[in-house]
Amino acid sequence: MIKIKNITSENIDDFIKICIPPDKLKDRTFIKGFEIKKKWILKMIQRYQNIGKIAYIDEKPVGMIQYEPVPDKKIIEINCVFVPEKEFQRKGVAKNLFKSFFKEVNRPQKYFYNEPPDGIVVYAFQVPGRYPQHLFFEKIGFKRVYEDNPYFLYYPLKKNFIYKPEQKSYKPVPEDKNKVIIFYNPSCPWSIYFSKLMKKKIKEVLPDIPIIMYNRFEDREEVIKRVNPPDCIINTKEIKAFVLDEENFKKEVKEALI
Repeated sequence: MIKIKNITSENIDDFIKICIPPDKLKDRTFIKGFEIKKKWILKMIQRYQNIGKIAYIDEKPVGMIQYEPVPDKKIIEINCVFVPEKEFQRKGVAKNLFKSFFKEVNRPQKYFYNEPPDGIVVYAFQVPGRYPQHLFFEKIGFKRVYEDNPYFLYYPLKKNFIYKPEQKSYKPVPEDKNKVIIFYNPSCPWSIYFSKLMKKKIKEVLPDIPIIMYNRFEDREEVIKRVNPPDCIINTKEIKAFVLDEENFKKEVKEALI
């Protein structure tokens, strides 16, 4: 039988462990990611009460959904939905998580002026070998924000609601000249892993360049200053290649100082 519980200070560890492969739980980078995410969750619970749910089968945590209210836009952003182990996939875990999630988000909330949100927004990610997330979302009623992008989706809770994202462009600042700026997201333990990998690959190309890392949640003034900063900035230039695409990533790193 599937049981759904809200994330609390008592079951945070169950929640975060779903996000991390068992063989990475003793890895120092993931331990740090675990601690940073735990700190973020506690602050978010204090601010919004409910920001995630855990699915249990026989007391074993098998799936999760993580979300974040955005009061100034009157929407809920889904950060992640994940059922890691194959034996628990296609067993109704995600379906039950969403049933509980939809029941909650349709209630009035203080941070939405004592009303429900207008809609839900998600950027679906694809895990190789798994059922495509964007197809799951479309199947339960999500619509595309842009017709040519199947991964950026929204769900209207208010009649006639259409999600129109703000078009904010990254704004370079002079103080980033001849430096590396890396922004990591405390809501995901993988963000620390990829940030450290970026730092390592950049040092292989530019061993002497200063590197500064900012937490997108705690260092909000640094985010606001750059308007809509990417994860990696070198010499005021946006690095677009993903770090796992090592050849193109290093190429952009080199070209950033030209």
